[in-house]
Amino acid sequence: MKMQCNVCGSENLAFLQLDAIPPIQNHFCANAAQIKDFPLTNVDFLWCSDCHHISIRKGKHVDFDANYNNEQSSSGIALGHFGRIVADIQSIIPNKAARIIEIGCGRGDLLKLLIENGYSNVQGFDPVAEGSIFISKGYWTGSESADVELLILRHTLEEIPGLDDFMQKVSASLASEGRVYCEFTNASRIISEKDAFSIYPECSNIFSISSLSSLLARHGLVVEKTHSYFNGEWLGLWGKKLNAINKGSNWGTQLDAIAQKIRELPRPVVLWGAGGRGGNVLSFCQLDSAVISHVVDLNPAKQGMFIPPFGQKVISPQELLNIAPKTVLISSNKYRSEILPHLPDGCNVLSLGEL
Repeated sequence: MKMQCNVCGSENLAFLQLDAIPPIQNHFCANAAQIKDFPLTNVDFLWCSDCHHISIRKGKHVDFDANYNNEQSSSGIALGHFGRIVADIQSIIPNKAARIIEIGCGRGDLLKLLIENGYSNVQGFDPVAEGSIFISKGYWTGSESADVELLILRHTLEEIPGLDDFMQKVSASLASEGRVYCEFTNASRIISEKDAFSIYPECSNIFSISSLSSLLARHGLVVEKTHSYFNGEWLGLWGKKLNAINKGSNWGTQLDAIAQKIRELPRPVVLWGAGGRGGNVLSFCQLDSAVISHVVDLNPAKQGMFIPPFGQKVISPQELLNIAPKTVLISSNKYRSEILPHLPDGCNVLSLGEL
């Protein structure tokens, strides 16, 4: 039988096979007598050399029930980690009324912290949790959710065998620019360090940045940023749902609108930054020297040169005084603090994002 990667479908797989092991960890028996009846199975751990994903196949499954416990809230280190996640959420989603759902929330420790920090519209789903005002006991199906602004998946995708079906529901439940936060064991570190003990039979998947990014992209989500936790053992990834413009259907219209706004700026207009972004602004928006008269750059090797296709001259900051621009357009806003001290008084300063 051919075996394929759960994410990319590649058959270029290396694998480890273990026989007669429990198909689930973190499942505890009430007494020693129950151990002899606990099911064992053969498990294949398949590593994909194309997307660096680990797919897990096993002959038997054990359901999550009240005897499953993967809670870590007794650890100060774990609680500190939750605090970092909450701080990230506060930074990215400051609206305390935002709808936030955690799938596989356990006993709800992260959600409790969010509530303590003022978030008022949170809900969790978990088959082993005790039901409460903000936790539903059972599996999330997607039908309960719409216009979700943040969907949290901490070590949850790892346990989903049908990834594409699940991610279709995730994408459908998100608001137009909703986000997902995924936390997962780092497959790339496992492979590079040959850490077999971090490959969990209870999972169906162990992700790399590459494999998870590919999965999200298939379902209309783009990676915003990533985090590394515990010396790279765990990774955190923020993904954002793309609206129609971001998916590319109207990028040409968007460029036309930006070009028109630049043409309407008070002149003379100079562009700061003769690097790649600056050149793209001129050529993508078809801005000739009647619109952008000069380009300023700190690099002496560029000064005195001319930029195709319209031939704007690259000048030094000192030469700005001779031009007396009414508008300075910054091509890359990350240099703004470095640029501002060079600008003459009275000119209007804009970044591309402010147009």
